[in-house]
Amino acid sequence: MSEAASPRLVHQRLRNRIIEELESVAEGESYVRSWGFSAYFNGVFDWTGPDDAIEPNTAMTAEEAAAWAHFVGVVSQASDDTPRNMDSEAFISTGWPARLADEAARALLAFHRGRLPEDSEVS
Repeated sequence: MSEAASPRLVHQRLRNRIIEELESVAEGESYVRSWGFSAYFNGVFDWTGPDDAIEPNTAMTAEEAAAWAHFVGVVSQASDDTPRNMDSEAFISTGWPARLADEAARALLAFHRGRLPEDSEVS
């Protein structure tokens, strides 16, 4: 029988997924073309709380949490500013993927510690 992961370990894993999502969005148009318009936003919002709220994460520094919160806010604005149904090329033509790629790249700078272990807690 395996042990349940501690809350801290869950937070480390979640932080790693957030880094991966930021890296993906930073790819810009190629990410939209790979995953499609709907999955583009869902990929980010999968890592937020209810109503896209940022839940506390003990594995994040204050700088990382602020960068992630800012990024999610800009993604929320992009989501609100675009129609619910459009194809990837129409979304790309709005300019949002390029703007969000820049925002993701800036947010990633805050995560300079890199990924954290997923099988042992670190402080």
